[in-house]
Amino acid sequence: IITMSLLLFAGGLSFAQSTKYKTRAGIVKEATMQMDTKGKSKKIPLKGVRIETDDHAAATSSDNGTFKLNISKAPFKITKATKAGYTLLTPEAGKNTYHDGKDIIDILLVSDKTFNNYMDSQMNVATEAREKKKKQALEEIEQQKDEGKIKYGEYLQKKDSINQAYDEQMKRLVEFVERSCKEFFKGMEQIDKEIDDCIMKGDYLKADSLLISKGYFNERIKNIEKLKQVTEQYIEDAVSDCWKYADINLDKVNYTNALLYLDTARVLQEKYLEPLHPDLAHTYNDIGVAYWNQGKYEEALKWLDKALEIQEKVLDPLSPALATTYNNIGSVYWKQGKNEEALKWNEKALAIREKVLDPLSPDLANTYNNTGVVCSAQDKYKEALKWYEKALEIQEKVLNPLSPDLATTYNNMGVVYSAQDKNEEAMKWLDKALEIQEKVLDPLHPELAYTYVNIGTVYFEIENYDKALEYYEKALPGYIKNFGEENENTILLKQWIEQCKQALGE
Repeated sequence: IITMSLLLFAGGLSFAQSTKYKTRAGIVKEATMQMDTKGKSKKIPLKGVRIETDDHAAATSSDNGTFKLNISKAPFKITKATKAGYTLLTPEAGKNTYHDGKDIIDILLVSDKTFNNYMDSQMNVATEAREKKKKQALEEIEQQKDEGKIKYGEYLQKKDSINQAYDEQMKRLVEFVERSCKEFFKGMEQIDKEIDDCIMKGDYLKADSLLISKGYFNERIKNIEKLKQVTEQYIEDAVSDCWKYADINLDKVNYTNALLYLDTARVLQEKYLEPLHPDLAHTYNDIGVAYWNQGKYEEALKWLDKALEIQEKVLDPLSPALATTYNNIGSVYWKQGKNEEALKWNEKALAIREKVLDPLSPDLANTYNNTGVVCSAQDKYKEALKWYEKALEIQEKVLNPLSPDLATTYNNMGVVYSAQDKNEEAMKWLDKALEIQEKVLDPLHPELAYTYVNIGTVYFEIENYDKALEYYEKALPGYIKNFGEENENTILLKQWIEQCKQALGE
């Protein structure tokens, strides 16, 4: 039995709707070091900022900071907001997606001079605190040496350790202060004060956790509640952070943490956004993908169906986001062995992607790959190879040579050749997959475990039980971590290991 691997694309969804409002209004403001009545960085209108979008719409802010964009499509993104001597704070260029609507587009910049002055002042404070702490630590061990509590060799060792720790902290200080200063000018003073305190105390682990942990989001949410300033923009910012760290945890095969971040996003969105908001569908889709990765296919399908219910009501029928959901639903049905149903959803995804995406789009390659997997499951090997070759034609042109998605296609090619008893050809493709995965994936990543199993199975078929056992045993820790001891896949792999041992007379 060969285990086939398949990656789902969850992040980076793009939403499309028919355009109602061709003119979109916005305002540009400059963050200053002056304080408003609430102790926040005062924002003032900023003229002369050039704003550009991904559909080539452009405008320049007026004396009162306002601008109007004549857009030709929705959704769209702000790709540039530039003025000499200024740095863009929000929205990040090319990140925020704007849909049809009359909401005002807010853009915030800070002058380089203001930012650098503030950063210098924060650096001075943080550096002074670190130097004071270093001096105190050195004086303490000096006293211990003079009192005979530590030997001279131990004193030198501790002195080197203190100096080394100080040097390491100073290297990281610039990064932390810069991030903290940006948050200050965006208006997150309460969080920044805590981060600043951590920096001055040298508690960088806590500073890290404040910036990226769930507690940071909770603190942000509390501030929003307290100030009663709940707007879609605040929610979008918090949700965007949740999506980002969910993706990081998915990459690290930490699906439990990924689901915690996604659930934070879901709770926020269900409370503050419209029930049919496309971003809510995005979160539902990502939750479905996380459950798919855990092998909980019914649960995955439940969330993907919730995403689809929104998207089919509010998105353009040719929306790439809709195609992503079709693609993901097809992958769930494939995992359940419902190949005809899977093929139906893949075809719906392809009908959109081949019309609206660039011919070299990785998402298009993803659907070709998924269709090949279903054909392979139906023993239609020639057809499967045709789809994989279409995927590779794109991936080898546009992806990094060490892309995990490229490795997935190589792996699937190997599976098809192995199923046809073309073991030499199979091993060639599986080795190409393994060369990438062992360099870029976590040692316990499920995709790497699948490839170990596939290589082991080729060796088993040619009765090289030593090698088969070697690769099956390499795969087992990944299976246990990702599926659990009692999962049918893990149990089956253990049986194969025992068969190899029996064949070797162990």
